Amino acid sequence: MTEDQVEAMIDEFAKADDYQAKTWSRRVVESFLMNYRWYFPRKYKKNAPSLSKAWAYYEHITLPRHFTGEQTADHVLRRAEPGEAEETDLYHPLRTPSSSFIEWGIGVDLYFSSLRMMAVVMLVAGLMNLPNIIFYASNDYSPQQKDGLSFSLKTSAVCTSFEWVVCEDCTKSQWESNEQQNSFGTTEIDGSTTTFVLRNDCDGGDFKHGIVNWATLLFLFFVTAALSIYLRAREVRFDEDK
Repeated sequence: MTEDQVEAMIDEFAKADDYQAKTWSRRVVESFLMNYRWYFPRKYKKNAPSLSKAWAYYEHITLPRHFTGEQTADHVLRRAEPGEAEETDLYHPLRTPSSSFIEWGIGVDLYFSSLRMMAVVMLVAGLMNLPNIIFYASNDYSPQQKDGLSFSLKTSAVCTSFEWVVCEDCTKSQWESNEQQNSFGTTEIDGSTTTFVLRNDCDGGDFKHGIVNWATLLFLFFVTAALSIYLRAREVRFDEDK
């Protein structure tokens, strides 16, 4: 196409586009922003570039569009070529069915399919761990309140309850890090040195809590394996359809 033909095509798009079919950004620019010189300094220049044509070019050439009307397929929104003269519409960011992802290639379809499925898997895994989360956040696990901790840490196995106990085999070299220096101490009792260490007083190693973690691990293992098999089959099916 010549430059004049392209210019005429974009001008036709700018005039024919329905208001509801435009993007929100284009609506704001055409209805409000382009009327102000601080946004469009060359507004009153005779041969100034047209923002309406620029947005029409962006939506019809740059952004992906799909056929509508008689060109609509049964279950796939068929992608139109840039500048297609037939009746087309922009792909909706939320309402575009997953069956239409194949129009961008197998890789795009598999990516979004995996993303959606893994989101559901992680949600189920989180729900499976609710008993442990509730227990770790309760006073039954840590008698002292987890004040000053973020919400995510309050529901974790972080313990805020400690007690000093005698440790005959402990040496200071084992507590040399900055985080552990305050967890080691000695005192003189009847002429002999007694070593004390700060011990975690929370007991979260019960079988019922461990079995929840094992169940979650097995769930993730089998679901990930099943998801891998499914995606391979989906790849073959879409490749044959394409």
